[in-house]
Amino acid sequence: MEELLTIRKDLVQKYFVKECLSYCDYLLLHQEFNTTQQFINTEVRPILNSLQGYCSTKPDFECHFSSAQIDLITNIVNEVRLFSTDVSEIEIRTLFACCPRHPLKSTCNRKVAFFFDSLCKYKLISARWQRVIDKNGLILSSAKNTPLNSSKLSTALNEAKQNGGCIYRTIEQKVLEIIKKGEYNQ
Repeated sequence: MEELLTIRKDLVQKYFVKECLSYCDYLLLHQEFNTTQQFINTEVRPILNSLQGYCSTKPDFECHFSSAQIDLITNIVNEVRLFSTDVSEIEIRTLFACCPRHPLKSTCNRKVAFFFDSLCKYKLISARWQRVIDKNGLILSSAKNTPLNSSKLSTALNEAKQNGGCIYRTIEQKVLEIIKKGEYNQ
């Protein structure tokens, strides 16, 4: 923190003039601090500006995961292949902060819906998770490159619950591990 305050006054002026510093703002600040140098004419990459405006006006998951939980969520998401490519911890952090650089592509909408519903069931995220994914355009459909909307997520969740396959029991067990990880880190 001292480094930020003394070395990167440009970032202090940019982020600490706001009425409140959101988690999304913190992620952007942290990334900018670690990937840029102070400029006399403090130019900020256009992507960061667009993300800032985007993050502050959309609904969010109302979640607060520890670093250990984020690490575990990242491993789980990659293990059960929720998305078409493996994701990093920063991608998971920005997903839950509702400000990813790009939407993640689902490998199976039913698995994605079941995963987020399980997080909701155990009160790790907001009950409005379908709306959050929809309004923020966070995840692309497995069938098309179109953002998943609330209706598609609801349908996928109903199909997953009717199916009752082994993968859904695995996902629920993994979500219970996330809860335990949070309890150990408090």
